[in-house]
Amino acid sequence: VHASAREVTAEPARELVDQALKRLIQNAPPAPEGLPAVSCDSPTSPSPGLLASWLETVDECRPGPARAALLDGGLRLGLIGCNVALDRRVAGAISDAIGTPEVAATLTRLAAGQRHADIVEEVIARLAREAFADERAMPRLRNVLADPALGDATRRLAARAGEFDERAVWERLRVEADPSTLSDALATLVPIAERAGRSSEVKRLFGPDGPVGPEDHAVLLRAFVHAGVGAPEEDIDASLAALAQMPLTDASRGHALVSLLRSTAPRRRLHEDPVFLAWAAACNRPRANFDEWCEGVADAAAAPADRLPDERFRELWELAGAVAVASLDFPSAQNPGEQRYGGNQPGSEAERPYHPMADYVAGMHRLARAFGRHWPEAVARALELELSKGRDKAWFGATAFLAWRALPAETGDLLETALPEAIETLSSRRIQAIEALLGDREQAEWARWLARHPPRPRAGGTVARLLRRDGRRA
Repeated sequence: VHASAREVTAEPARELVDQALKRLIQNAPPAPEGLPAVSCDSPTSPSPGLLASWLETVDECRPGPARAALLDGGLRLGLIGCNVALDRRVAGAISDAIGTPEVAATLTRLAAGQRHADIVEEVIARLAREAFADERAMPRLRNVLADPALGDATRRLAARAGEFDERAVWERLRVEADPSTLSDALATLVPIAERAGRSSEVKRLFGPDGPVGPEDHAVLLRAFVHAGVGAPEEDIDASLAALAQMPLTDASRGHALVSLLRSTAPRRRLHEDPVFLAWAAACNRPRANFDEWCEGVADAAAAPADRLPDERFRELWELAGAVAVASLDFPSAQNPGEQRYGGNQPGSEAERPYHPMADYVAGMHRLARAFGRHWPEAVARALELELSKGRDKAWFGATAFLAWRALPAETGDLLETALPEAIETLSSRRIQAIEALLGDREQAEWARWLARHPPRPRAGGTVARLLRRDGRRA
C-alpha cells in the first residue's frame, strides 16, 4: 500500500502513505529485502512527522544489526532523501553507529546509489570533526575511508573543506599517507587556522604527540613564517623546551630552529630565555665583537637551574672556554674589512674604531664573572685541547702567554691559573717550540714564568686531569 500510494499524485495519497508507514514502523520486517523498492523521488512523500517517528525508532535502536536493518528498510522504502533536515538526522544515526560493520555497509550502499551524496558526505564530515576533537575517533574515520566506494565523496570533501576542524583532519590524513607533504599541508592549514583563531592547534598535523624533535618544531615555525603569521606562544615555548633537551654540541641540528625563533618570537621573549641565549651562542660563534657574544653567554649562565638545565650550563661553560681560546686569533685592527662599534647608529657622533684586544678583555671579564671560580678550568681545558691538535700547537701556547699577561686579574688571572694547567704535561720539545715563537724580551718573561710553573711529568698530568671537577655553577 505504501509503495502504491507513493506513486499517486492525488491529495489523499499522503494520508494513505502515512497510515501505511505508521504500521510499517510498528511492525518493521527483520529483513529489509522483503520490502518493495521505492524511490525517494516518488511523486508523494511521507509527512515530516511520520519521517521523524521513523527516525526516533532508529535512534532508540541499539547500534548494530537492528539499526542497520531499520536504516536499510528506510532506504528501500524511499524514506531517506525525502527531507533535507531529516536527512541530517539520518547522517547522525549512521555516524553514531559507524563502528559496527552492518551500519558501515549501509553507508556503502548509500554511496553506491549515487543519489545520497549529501548524506554520505555529511557522515564523513561528522566523523572528521569528531576525529579532530577526539583522537579515539580517528580509527573509525580511517576504517570508513578505507572503503573504495567512499573515495569520490572523500576527495570532494577534502578539496572544499573550509572549516578548520575538517580541513585539519584531511591534511593530517594526507600527511599520514605521504609524510613528504607535511610542509604543503601546513602551508594550507596555517591561514585557515589564523582566520579561525586556532593557530595553536595546527601542531596536530604531526600526530597526537605534536612536534617532537627540533626538526619538527622548525618545520612548524617555518610554516608560520612563510604565512606571515606569528607563532603561538605555546609553540615558541615548546620549541625552546625541545632545544633545552638537546646538547649544545649538536648545533647543526638546532641552528635552523634558532634562526626561525628569531623570525617568529618577540625579541624580548628570546632575550629573557637562557636556553635561547645559550643556543644562539652555540650556533653563532663570534668572528668579531667578542664582548657582544659574551654578553649573551653571561646572561644565560646567570639563570637559575630551573630555567637552564645543568647539562646545558656545563656545555655552555665548555663552549665559552673554547671560544675564549679560539678568539686569541682576533683580527688585526688595521684590517679594512673589520667591524666597527657605533658606525651609522642614530645619535653616534663618529665611528669608534674596533679594537680587538679591548673587545677581548671586555668579553673575558664578562665570562669570568659569569662562571666564577670555575672559569680558569674551562679555559685551561680548551687551551689544552688546542695544544693537542696537529695544527699550530705552539702558536696557541705562545699567543695565550702574550694575550693573557695583559688581562686584568679579575678576568680569572689566566696567566697564573689556566695556562699552567694547560701546559702541565707538554713535552720539553713543545715548550721550546712555544718559546721559539716569542721575541727576546718575551722569552725572558717566559723563562721566569716557567720557573714559577714548571711542567709536571706526564703521569702526574694524567692524574690531575682525572681529578678535575666538571663545570658546575658557582
